[in-house]
Amino acid sequence: MSVTSIESRRAQREKDIAEIERLQEANQRYSAIIDGNNERIRELVNRNNMNKPGGAA
Repeated sequence: MSVTSIESRRAQREKDIAEIERLQEANQRYSAIIDGNNERIRELVNRNNMNKPGGAA
């Protein structure tokens, strides 16, 4: 294996690791948004008695 090939593979690995980190950060942000949305849905459902038999439709 040539030095160029080793350096190229190392550079690609660094790019891949950076992309993985960016994607993980994005997943965490979106997960927090989804959690917040689900909490708000629960609040609204509870406020409107939509989670009980005979509650509002």
